[in-house]
Amino acid sequence: MENGVRKREWVKTAAIILLAVLLVLTFFSKTIMNASLPEVATQQVSSGAINARIRGQGTVEASEVYNVTIKQTRKVSSVLVKTGQEINVGDTLFVLEAEDSDELKQAETDLETLQQNYDKSLIEAGNTAAQENRDVQNARDAYNEALAIYRQYSTMDASQLATQKAASEAKLKELQTAKTTVDNQITKIKAEKEYTDAQATVTEHEATVKSLEAEKEKLLESLPLSYKDCSNASYYQTEIDKILQDRLYIENLTRYEKVFAAFSTLCDNDFAIMKECYEDRSDVSMIKRIEGNSSSARYDKDGNPIETPSGSTEETVIKYREAFAKLAPYYYGYENPRTEGLLILQDKIKVATINDKIEAAYSEMSTAKTIVGNYERSIESLESQSEALDTQITDQQTAVDKLTSASSAAETVKSTKKTLEDLVFKQNLGDSSSIDMEASKKAIERKQEEVAKLRENADELEVKSSVSGTIATINASAGKSIGGEEQPLATINVTDRGFTVKIDVTNEQAKKVKVGDTAELVNFWGGDAVATLDQITNSQSSGNRTLVFTLTGDIQAGQNITLSIGQKSSNYDALIPLSGLREDSNGKFVYVLQSKNSPLGSRYIATRVTVQELARDDKSAAVSGISQGDFIITTSNKPVEAGKQVRLADNG
Repeated sequence: MENGVRKREWVKTAAIILLAVLLVLTFFSKTIMNASLPEVATQQVSSGAINARIRGQGTVEASEVYNVTIKQTRKVSSVLVKTGQEINVGDTLFVLEAEDSDELKQAETDLETLQQNYDKSLIEAGNTAAQENRDVQNARDAYNEALAIYRQYSTMDASQLATQKAASEAKLKELQTAKTTVDNQITKIKAEKEYTDAQATVTEHEATVKSLEAEKEKLLESLPLSYKDCSNASYYQTEIDKILQDRLYIENLTRYEKVFAAFSTLCDNDFAIMKECYEDRSDVSMIKRIEGNSSSARYDKDGNPIETPSGSTEETVIKYREAFAKLAPYYYGYENPRTEGLLILQDKIKVATINDKIEAAYSEMSTAKTIVGNYERSIESLESQSEALDTQITDQQTAVDKLTSASSAAETVKSTKKTLEDLVFKQNLGDSSSIDMEASKKAIERKQEEVAKLRENADELEVKSSVSGTIATINASAGKSIGGEEQPLATINVTDRGFTVKIDVTNEQAKKVKVGDTAELVNFWGGDAVATLDQITNSQSSGNRTLVFTLTGDIQAGQNITLSIGQKSSNYDALIPLSGLREDSNGKFVYVLQSKNSPLGSRYIATRVTVQELARDDKSAAVSGISQGDFIITTSNKPVEAGKQVRLADNG
């Protein structure tokens, strides 16, 4: 019995263990299998609107581009414009070096070589013919002599000589005209009233200052030398007026003037002596002068009679002392801190008045001298220019004279050469050397025509614009040589001819638009602009087409813009993201995600469903063949196969 129970318990336990093992194995097998399945993202099919407009980006280009070219290769001196700069017809873009072009230099070198070879052949033919013909010999000698004289003056070709002579004469005339202009300016300036008046003022005030200085020097002979720098006479006059208006002074003057004058005469009109006598309390000095006074001392310094005080000597001393005490403070500032004294002020005002006049004269003279100096600096500058022009005119005249002599010699060479040619050709008519020389002569004539044509624009130093627009590119730089039709100095966007932009689209997209349609500029903040479809052309990319738009309004070449063109939006029942729409050789399709339940959970199967695309925009496509609510696979980390199991990204 017990054995039977134990056996059943063991079977039960074994069954439980087996079931647990199966559950664990099932769990791990599912986990391992899920890890190997493609992980997918899905999106539910919904209804909505599709904007079937075509969007594309492109760079704005000018409808017409003008190449700035010069016919000959020249060295650029300076570039006056920069990329993006707006320019008008006639604006100067480049300045060229004042030297001949490479083509002209080469043509002149070729001409010189042809000329030398021809001259050599002519002389050799002349030497041969001269042995048989005296006239040929004379013509050859005359030609050689003329050629030798000509080479003393110039080595250039006669045609170059004429051009050079004309240029030199024009330069001489230009210098002479400039000299005449400068000389006329000098004459005009020298006659300016402001200048002549200022000169007269300087002369007049120099004489005035000289006279005043002499007057002051004479005045100072009787005055202290320390007075020589006194100035501002109005100050001294004010001080004098204060004294003259002082009530006490007026009272003392009325009472003591005659006595003071007598005392001053007694002391030889010397304040120091007067002061010494006054300050001598013993009165010895004053008494001695009173008692020794002669009749000649009874007159003042101007010869006017002096009234001597009456009374005894002692009484006279008292009167002199009293008069000095009352008037000396006003006359000489004696023991008077408020004033220098009337007599001193009157002497100083004389010097100050002269010094003030001198200062005023110097002030006016300084202003006049400034004017004269400005004019004379201008005159000096113009005279320097005139002298420099004289030197240039002399040098240029020498050059013209030399070229005139060379031109005259060239004419002689030309005539003697013609004579020799005629005689040689006549004597050697028909032989090979004569034919070769004729051919050489024609080659020289052709080369001379080429040189003359190249020289037509050789003196042009400025390259101007023939159109208005914006500088697109600059290929020239200062110091570098450039030229010819194949080497434009710059390119100009001709702005008044409009702008274009090109956008590549698929053939299907191109079928949805037509010429004349207007496109919208997306997120364009540059101003008002309109884009109109002008052409639909084949694209360089296989299977694509190019939409060419014309642009008007506030637009510039080089801008990168985005255009949108096509039909208006429409509503559809089934919209899916473009990432969920697939296509192979059997057509377009989607993977619809289907769910199946199992004891261990849901399983997801990718089911292929064929669809028809009805419309699309940049993000979504409208399709038929599926319904709202379906989930379609949009992305996966591994290739998805129809009917195969997948796992959801969020179920991982």
